[in-house]
Parts: sequence; C-alpha cells; structure tokens
Amino acid sequence: MFIRKVPAAFICALFLVWATDASAQNYRALYGSRAPRTCANTKAPAKGPIVASQAMQYFICGTERLYGDDLYLVDKVTIQVGKGRPFLPNTDMLPDADVSSLVYPVRGSYTQYQISKLSTVFPNAGKNANIYVYPHASGLCYRTTFGDWVCKMIDTSAPAMAIQNNVAPPQ
Repeated sequence: MFIRKVPAAFICALFLVWATDASAQNYRALYGSRAPRTCANTKAPAKGPIVASQAMQYFICGTERLYGDDLYLVDKVTIQVGKGRPFLPNTDMLPDADVSSLVYPVRGSYTQYQISKLSTVFPNAGKNANIYVYPHASGLCYRTTFGDWVCKMIDTSAPAMAIQNNVAPPQ
C-alpha cells in the first residue's frame, strides 16, 4: 500500500479555499447576499501616510460583518484622508492604537445595508434589507500596536432611520 505525504501547507490552502467558498454559499443561502469583504493584509503602508484607497479598503473590511443575526454590508463608500497628526491621549479613545504613530482624520460617505436572514415562514427573499445613507461621515485611521491599520467613520448628523425598507441586499 502506497501512502503519499501531502504537505501541510497544501492542506491548509485547500481548506481555506473550501471554507471561503462554503462561507460565500452560506451567506447566499442565509441572507440572499454576498459575504462580507475581508482584507488579506492590513499592514500597508508600513511607513508613511495612508492613502484614500487603502483607507476605503480598511473601512469596508472593518465595517462589514455579522452582528447578532443581522449582516451589515456597505456600498458607495467615498473617503478622503486628511493630514496626519499626533495621537491625543485625552481625546483619542483608541485602546489598541500605537501612540507613537500619526492618526489620520478621514471624511466621506457610505450606504449601509442591514440584512436579516431569509425566512422560511414569511417569504422575504429580495426584500430582507434596510438601507441607511450616511452622507457626512467622519472618523480616523490609525495604526495599532500590532502594526495593522484601522479606519472608522460615523455620521452623527444623519438620523438613525432607514432610508429604504424591505429592499434587496447587495450581491
């Protein structure tokens, strides 16, 4: 009997591809939607200021997620990055921030989808999402003590009411 050893890295890579595909299928089956976007790496740039495209990517990855039974996704994200400033310990409530790195103010806009699970009792497919529009969002991008970038924005001027109810989630 011939048994061939398969490298552990190959098995891990195969499992990762299968798990990613299975997860995407699960989101389609459970929510009728795409899966939350993730970032493979949040360490760039290693030095220097963050640019708008990176800030947008890190905001999306940090915002899209499951929270309770609801899935939160974002769309139509715009972001501008301001000039970096020193960390302010009295006002920057960022417990994981690298206080020796600059903090970058950001502003922009985004649309958020709050998506409920598809129901087997009440037919809600294609109308299981609510849309919230945040036209005047602002926040920060900062580096953590592990060297990862985090970008967060909120819109305190927008009412916390859905602009549209019972719409189709993003695909």
